[in-house]
Amino acid sequence: MHLNIKDSEVHQLAVRLAQKTKKNITQAVKEALVYKLNTLEREQNRKNLTEDLLNIGQRCASYARIDFRSHGDFLYDEHGLPKK
Repeated sequence: MHLNIKDSEVHQLAVRLAQKTKKNITQAVKEALVYKLNTLEREQNRKNLTEDLLNIGQRCASYARIDFRSHGDFLYDEHGLPKK
């Protein structure tokens, strides 16, 4: 398989990257593409995680108690004795 770059600016960028990384053009372009793809995938995974956590929070909030009295109010009377 071949990648035919017809844009002179893109070719020059590839050459510069290869020179700076001391690699051949093919390896430099490959590493740049892998790096960019990994970055995009990490961003997508973060977005998915954020959405998942927000959904979990919304579900949990729907289960919240409406009665905010402490459990002691249910178990003990006004004198601190166990309710019968």
